[in-house]
Amino acid sequence: MRIKAGETDFDPTYYVNLEELGNRHPMYRCWLIGDDQFLLQLYTRGLQSRGQYTTELAVFSGEARTLTVVSGLPEADAISSFGNNPFSENGYIYMPVTTTTEQNPALYRIDPATLRPEKVMEVEAESISTLGVLRAHE
Repeated sequence: MRIKAGETDFDPTYYVNLEELGNRHPMYRCWLIGDDQFLLQLYTRGLQSRGQYTTELAVFSGEARTLTVVSGLPEADAISSFGNNPFSENGYIYMPVTTTTEQNPALYRIDPATLRPEKVMEVEAESISTLGVLRAHE
């Protein structure tokens, strides 16, 4: 669904079935990256899979109606969780990733133009659930 700029109702001509795109996995959660791009967390084993089987990320572009799976994160079976609230800034989205391996949880920056995640920071902790930025107001 979408509401075009300047309109007050949903556009009845716009329809996208996300489960027919990408790896054909249903959507679990969604966050705005910017413009018409969204980061989706997907169920990897169907709607009943929950928790440990929501280890796939994809980028959905609304205008192009495309969904592309993000590759380059730790292996899906090693991911124990993603952050509850990733952070989006300057066209990138930052997603915390916690694994079941000996590694510390890490923050990955995902560029929706390249779909390549880059590990930008590791944190000495058990997990990272939320992140944000504090700014001084003048």
